[in-house]
Amino acid sequence: MPHIRSLLQPIFEHVSFVEAQRALVDGAANIRLSSLTPTAKALAICGLAMGSKRPFVVITSDNEAAERLRASAAAFAEWIGSGLSASAVDVLPAYDCKAYENRSPHPEIAEERAVALWSIARGRTRILFAPAAAALGRFRDKNFYASLGLELKLGDELNMEDLVEHLAGTGYEPGEPVSGTGQYSVRGGILDFYPPESAWPFRVEFFGDRIESIREFDPETQRSRGQADRALLLPLSESLRSRKFFSDLVRVLTERARAAQRKPAKSSRADAEPDWAPAYSQEFRGWEFYVPLVEPHPNSLPALFEQPVLVLDEPDDRRVQIQRTLENARTSFDEVRDSEPPPPRPEELMLSESEFQTVTQGLTQISLAELALDAGDKSVLQSQSAPRFHGDVKAFITETRERLARRERVVFVLPSAGKLDRMREILSEYAVTFETISSSPTEGGSSSPNAEGAVALARGALEDGVVFPGLQLALISDGDLFGGFAWGTPGRKERSVVSSFISDLSDLKPGDYVVHVDHGIGLYHGLRPLELGGAPRDFMLLTYQDDARLYVPLERLDLVEKYRAGGDGVKPQLDRLGSATWVRTKTRVKRALRDMAAELLRLYAERKMRGGIAYSSDTPWQKEFEDSFEFEETPDQITALADMKRDLESPQPMDRLLCGDVGYGKTELAMRAAFKVVQDGKQVAVLAPTTVLAFQHFTTFKRRMSAFPIRIEMLSRFRSAADLKKTVQEAEAGRVDIVIGTHR
Repeated sequence: MPHIRSLLQPIFEHVSFVEAQRALVDGAANIRLSSLTPTAKALAICGLAMGSKRPFVVITSDNEAAERLRASAAAFAEWIGSGLSASAVDVLPAYDCKAYENRSPHPEIAEERAVALWSIARGRTRILFAPAAAALGRFRDKNFYASLGLELKLGDELNMEDLVEHLAGTGYEPGEPVSGTGQYSVRGGILDFYPPESAWPFRVEFFGDRIESIREFDPETQRSRGQADRALLLPLSESLRSRKFFSDLVRVLTERARAAQRKPAKSSRADAEPDWAPAYSQEFRGWEFYVPLVEPHPNSLPALFEQPVLVLDEPDDRRVQIQRTLENARTSFDEVRDSEPPPPRPEELMLSESEFQTVTQGLTQISLAELALDAGDKSVLQSQSAPRFHGDVKAFITETRERLARRERVVFVLPSAGKLDRMREILSEYAVTFETISSSPTEGGSSSPNAEGAVALARGALEDGVVFPGLQLALISDGDLFGGFAWGTPGRKERSVVSSFISDLSDLKPGDYVVHVDHGIGLYHGLRPLELGGAPRDFMLLTYQDDARLYVPLERLDLVEKYRAGGDGVKPQLDRLGSATWVRTKTRVKRALRDMAAELLRLYAERKMRGGIAYSSDTPWQKEFEDSFEFEETPDQITALADMKRDLESPQPMDRLLCGDVGYGKTELAMRAAFKVVQDGKQVAVLAPTTVLAFQHFTTFKRRMSAFPIRIEMLSRFRSAADLKKTVQEAEAGRVDIVIGTHR
């Protein structure tokens, strides 16, 4: 079996790539490659990193660009091998907020940064993608970041109280029981914690200061899954939280205020602490940006690596972006410079433009550009984006045959074994010769190229394909043929409590109608800081009839929901605080619910007596369809799918409610159920509440099932009257497998 690396070899032997690699070995200051698509850039980075053995720091435009390049580079790293692997490719994301917005970074971004910095400090990262805003940051030394993560092994001697202090300092929150990432709990000599990047939480048992047992456990049942030899405790924050830190911060801010000749806030004694001190003596919004005032951050990002190579993605754009980023930071600071206490200055958080130039001028720099400088540019490695077929298999087959006739090498890259099997069926049906090639260095494929005139099938998570016309090589991804659809990230975990809280709160905006469990319909006016017990706290401000005000503490956010009845634009009548109107409303609703429950009980008894259809067990196509899902199913998805299949295979009528947050894979499970029904020759109707949602489901079903002979149609106002009539007739005739639409 040939290896995919043999097909990539012509790229690495291209004159422009060879010159770049030679210049890198010779220590040239500036190297350039041009005419590269984003996928070609990722391949070039991996190829150069393979030859040099030095770490690469790649500066991109933003977090999205960094993540897309990382995903492609991770796929190529797995193919190339030679010391490279997907785990050695990482992203250091930029903060999602500015230092002067009185906000803390999103917990997921804080976690990604902490884990990335720990990986860098431990020497595990060979290729790092970082947006310009992140590359401008100031950092502590490597030893500090290396200490943020701990590896616990059986028999280790470790004080449990010190370990708990470390957990709290690196961002973990107490939770009993531990059910989500970033939580920990202590029960006597037992410590539970759920680190990021881990599939399961750990339970560590101590005997004195000695670790006697390490086990993984299921957060749903809290039952042990088995013994483990070690547990890696990764950080959720790149800065340590402690009482000492916040005490030192208040001292530093007080000194800065006095040095700036600002009088402390009014106090009965001249030397008493300022009025703002209590708020800054504990964790507050945006505290992360104040850390450099207390703990020195003397290093640049490249300084965390040994002899790094700096790669600039579109160098001219990045230089302009760096200037604008610094200008925006100065403008934002000017708006709050007179605040009490004095905020950190931009130069205390970020490198200046001259400092960044000084740091980078001594490094080997590689410029990657999409456009060539001129016709005689010797740095050109000509590449083009792969064509998009949008599920049109016939068009794909036609173009593939044309490419093979021109003696081009065509490599089709698919993310799962199921999709590889399905593509083999498609190519066989159209009599296109194909060969499966090895895509992993551990598979030991041969260095000989694949058979001429045959499509090469390789496994890999390549989002976008690329064509090298001068080398007669085309890499076509699954997304190029069937279209991309995102259900989440591979191995996606549940959101933490903190991140869920932020999402719920951000769903509200001033002027929205809300419903309070005890007081009824009110109007939301945003957050208001109020002092309670000598300390400032945030409250939701709700108003009712006669401008009556109700302040709801954020910890009771569960009592308030957004008003959603009647659709957008509906303005309900506000309730009166203290009146019996809301009580009467709830009483009427309860009575109506009892009536509805009685009717449902009668209906369900009738359904059970009539019986339903028992569908067959899973077919091979069902397995192929499910295997083609390129992301890892969550435990809840697996459980729900098993329940749904058990319902479908039972002779009783199925009636199951599937609940889940946005983006957690409900549609995927619905499609699997629909696919199972269609396999038994039955039809499926998908009812959506809105025309837009019906269209979204229609496109999703079409993309997901495009590799199978299933006909899907839509009934909505997006279709003409003639098309609607034709679709209904063909559905009645049994020629349509799945119909998606609104109730009309």
